[in-house]
Amino acid sequence: MPNAKKPAITQFTGSLPNQTSAESTAVILSGNPTDVAKQLNTEKPGFLSDTGSDVTITVSPEQNQVRVVVTSTSTHSSQPEQRVNTVTAMAGFLAASHLTFVDNEYNKAVHYINNTADSF
Repeated sequence: MPNAKKPAITQFTGSLPNQTSAESTAVILSGNPTDVAKQLNTEKPGFLSDTGSDVTITVSPEQNQVRVVVTSTSTHSSQPEQRVNTVTAMAGFLAASHLTFVDNEYNKAVHYINNTADSF
């Protein structure tokens, strides 16, 4: 059961071999998914504006979780400059969300990707 005070990232997908992924999904368990979704939706316009990121971010509260989907157009890894990497965009968005997540492996991965990615 998620910590009522801290949401927990429990899923993070999107990587494909030899391709810049067209979609990345994160699932966040929460005792209050409506508040988590509201916070993410509040941060979304600023994140997109600050990064100039050409992605779409969808935040959907569900029964006890929030599903976040970042989409763009996929491209072959030999042409990464032509598209946004949705995995690094997702990591950047979650890290910039001002939410304090449970310290688990997914949260560590978000911060690792966010701190090592050149850009998205």
